[in-house]
Amino acid sequence: MTFGKLVDKAKEKSKEATSSIKETTQNIAYISKEKMQAGVNKTIDETQALIVILQKCGYIVGDLAMTLSVPPEIEITLQDAGGGQSKLSKLMEKEGDTFSKFQTAILRGMLKTYDLLKTTEKHGYTFGEFDVAVTFPPRVTVHLLPDEKKEKPAPKTAKGKKASKKKTAKKKTTKKKTTKKK
Repeated sequence: MTFGKLVDKAKEKSKEATSSIKETTQNIAYISKEKMQAGVNKTIDETQALIVILQKCGYIVGDLAMTLSVPPEIEITLQDAGGGQSKLSKLMEKEGDTFSKFQTAILRGMLKTYDLLKTTEKHGYTFGEFDVAVTFPPRVTVHLLPDEKKEKPAPKTAKGKKASKKKTAKKKTTKKKTTKKK
């Protein structure tokens, strides 16, 4: 076989491989699109069912945000309108066995966050909004807000002792009265 024929044969094999790669890529993209749509549908269904449960417990839905990824994710921003923890606990006791595994995982995660409330309050924070991520694995995030009712503890120094509060003398300033001329 001459060098020219060898080059021609290599070009032909290269075109065949390129064609095969393009076809495979298109098939993967089509399958991925179908799986993505199925995943998004399932995530939306789970989110809608979860919202009904949370609203039943007195939570207010503030926002929904969707992230298209594998797996897809919908984040629900919630506010506890009052009594959410007790209502959620009671609902879990009464109807917990009717919830999907996914819903149960999220609702239990929310209840676990309330276990941390005393700890955060000790440090001068209270719960603000909740972000519930409907994805795999599900995620619950709590926004901490400064508790206006309590004074924050003094920060600790590098040696672990509380920093002393220094009193600073207030300087008296005098303001000159200015009159406007008309």
